[in-house]
Amino acid sequence: MLKKTLFIIFLLMEIMAFGQTENDTVHVKIEPFKFNNIPDIIDGGTCYFASSIDDCRDGEYIFVNDFASYGCIKINGIVQLLELSMYNLKDEMYIYICPGTDVVVEIQVKGILEKEDGMYSVVKFIVQTKSDSFEKTLFGRCED
Repeated sequence: MLKKTLFIIFLLMEIMAFGQTENDTVHVKIEPFKFNNIPDIIDGGTCYFASSIDDCRDGEYIFVNDFASYGCIKINGIVQLLELSMYNLKDEMYIYICPGTDVVVEIQVKGILEKEDGMYSVVKFIVQTKSDSFEKTLFGRCED
């Protein structure tokens, strides 16, 4: 029984790895960035999110979007432009893709915090590729 189980596990691992090369493996390293690194296509009203409320106040952002079709994050040292792929207003969930890559970003609004300097959204932030994922709670604000 043990040999059969090990064989099945080995077989599944081989099937999952079939066709992959070392270059297909992208490890997700999400880094904060400053507002001046945001691509010009993101203009008008903006929402920006950070790892903490203090980071949000200091301008150390993890994710920024434009209320509409675009967002950006810094992955592995490069600020990447994202395009809105799908949204569900009822569940307050937004999915962005990074064109030309297998990066998918999901934002799920979880609530609102009221602080002395205003309201902050609390979101679940998930970044996924074929081979890696990153999940974190972020805090953000939106401005016109």
